[in-house]
Amino acid sequence: MKILIAPDSFKNCLSSQKICEIFRKNCINDVITCPMADGGEGTVNTLVNATNGRYITKRVHGPNYNKVYATYGILGDKKTAVIEVASCAGIALVKKRNPFYTTTYGLGELILDALDKGIRDFIIGLGGSSTNDAGIGMLRALGIKMYSTDKTEIIHAKDICKICEIDRTHFDKRIKESNFLIASDVTNPFTGINGASFVFGPQKGATKSMAKKLDDNFKHFEKILGRNLEFKGAGAAGGLGACFVVFFNANLEKGIDIVNRICKLEEKIQDADIVITGEGRSDSQTKFGKTPYGILCLAKKYNKPVYLFSGRIIDSEELLDLGFDKLVEISPKDVTMSYAIRNTKRFLIETIKRIGI
Repeated sequence: MKILIAPDSFKNCLSSQKICEIFRKNCINDVITCPMADGGEGTVNTLVNATNGRYITKRVHGPNYNKVYATYGILGDKKTAVIEVASCAGIALVKKRNPFYTTTYGLGELILDALDKGIRDFIIGLGGSSTNDAGIGMLRALGIKMYSTDKTEIIHAKDICKICEIDRTHFDKRIKESNFLIASDVTNPFTGINGASFVFGPQKGATKSMAKKLDDNFKHFEKILGRNLEFKGAGAAGGLGACFVVFFNANLEKGIDIVNRICKLEEKIQDADIVITGEGRSDSQTKFGKTPYGILCLAKKYNKPVYLFSGRIIDSEELLDLGFDKLVEISPKDVTMSYAIRNTKRFLIETIKRIGI
């Protein structure tokens, strides 16, 4: 029997690559591994490994303008860069969260570095950002300047409401020669109650009043640009979705679809007898664009049984109704979350051996 292992990472526990390695070492059946990602954490590793690409590490400005080391990938075709916003503007890089001041400047620096290396095709993963600046930091790094009425340059999200002029004179001309594919599973619009600021602002440190201020700022930015930015995905990563469409003529696509295509997941599913996927926690939200659901839908196209391995499973009946053939909870129910996270590797090995796959 041939088993395809195609998990997402178990957040804060194990990478998808490590999970695949554990299955490969402990399964008694033939195993095909395909580490997955959805455009967020792990996307660079997944795509670089799948294409025999290479990694580039660059010192750039982090979300608080402090210097950080960020790593991006160049795929095996030597023409495509894959960059995670989280690597240079991620929430994990911020000790004190305040989306009035966090910046995407470092993302612009990574794009510049790739351009200097001759790259003209980009995949940008938008997951895990700490920012709500609509991409103005990134644009500044790429040569665009924004001014208030008194010619003060605007560099912070809190001051977007003061923008009255956008100077594109020095916008890097290589951007027009390049193709940008934006990996995001977020469908939120730019503004409003379902927009970037109100939905994701609180995770990034925004109070209710701050979220309203940021949303008002975005409405002002929309007016200055003269564009309707209320399309699906515009609010991703604090408005970066909209920024890439407006300034880069980018295309937005579900991260899981991009990864599936590059990793040739469909071919691997057809070649397998059973498909095993997984994530750190599975619940009713799993069906909303998460990696296991995307794999389930693809596997059912070929009538393949799908097993879902997860650190913790909630709403099991709903998950079974989605079509998963077997739900496997890795962590014992009587342990704390912190203990489960620390012992995920051991629990996974024990579970694989107990089930006898």
